[in-house]
Amino acid sequence: MKNTANNLPQIETEIQQLLTKEKKSWKKIGELMLIVKNQELYKGEFKSFTKWVGHVSYSTNVATSYIWRIFKASRTFLGLIASDKPEDLHQATSTPYQLETFAQIEKYAPKDIVEVQMEKILSGDAKTKELRETWNAVKLNQLERFNETEFNNSQFNEVNNVTLADTQLNTLTADEVYEVVTLKTEWVRTLCLQHYPFIAKMSTPTETKSFKEVTVRIDTEEKTRFGKPKPQRRRFDAIMTIKPHYAAYGEELMTAGIEIKVSKHDLLNDDKFEEYIGWTDFFFFAVPHKLVESAMEKAESSEHSDLIGVLDVEKGEMVKVPVRQEVGVREKMEVYREIVFK
Repeated sequence: MKNTANNLPQIETEIQQLLTKEKKSWKKIGELMLIVKNQELYKGEFKSFTKWVGHVSYSTNVATSYIWRIFKASRTFLGLIASDKPEDLHQATSTPYQLETFAQIEKYAPKDIVEVQMEKILSGDAKTKELRETWNAVKLNQLERFNETEFNNSQFNEVNNVTLADTQLNTLTADEVYEVVTLKTEWVRTLCLQHYPFIAKMSTPTETKSFKEVTVRIDTEEKTRFGKPKPQRRRFDAIMTIKPHYAAYGEELMTAGIEIKVSKHDLLNDDKFEEYIGWTDFFFFAVPHKLVESAMEKAESSEHSDLIGVLDVEKGEMVKVPVRQEVGVREKMEVYREIVFK
């Protein structure tokens, strides 16, 4: 296939048809997505591959997170077989969820555990339950190692006469961060001005409402024992609704999803934050000042970097401004439904 954007409409049509079928062919979808990504077919019409994925999600009413899962699973499998040919994806016998879980295991688990699960993925013997249990065990091991490090640090502090007050000075709790970020809202005004500059001449303030712990449901290929869809649940630490000006309505109304981090360990080991992309108009890490640099690095390392913002809650500043997302109708309805019935 030639490297030309003229192929993009044809590919989009095929992907849309595949995504709207009851039994989705994830390998073909992944192959087409890899072609668009590798050949940069999205350029010209879209600012980034991420924006193009958002467009596909919006046009098919399929959750962005599900489409990204297919893409990541595709890259994971091709990496396992050391291939750069999208068509080789059809050799896969695992599900996107299994490949996604394996990718997490591969990142943090010891080599022997990775090799065992890799062999099962490639041979078609992978089991979702076993992969999930392995990943949970790996996470637990990581946590134990972290706690041991913290214990050793506390011993060091005691020996060297470093007091608890010294080590925890100016440390905010998650609840305190929530209170600050939802009350100290100068950053919201700044965000609104970037999208609606004319409100600078208005005397009426930007209106916001905050909602703590909002749950959304992400599509998977798993089924319950009754044969019904079994979505995964993800919970935003907070979602804010934003009315930029007194007459705003429809598409002018905005939402911001907020993930609160007060621990560097929690921030750096968060491997699910990208699944919040596509549910709100904006997404932010809200962190104390001491974690701003780490949050910036975390955001920049993501494939969705342009969609991830960073808030310095102690200064009330937006230190990284995210691009506004294209949110599908289904995602909008679910978020507002959760908010209304909280």
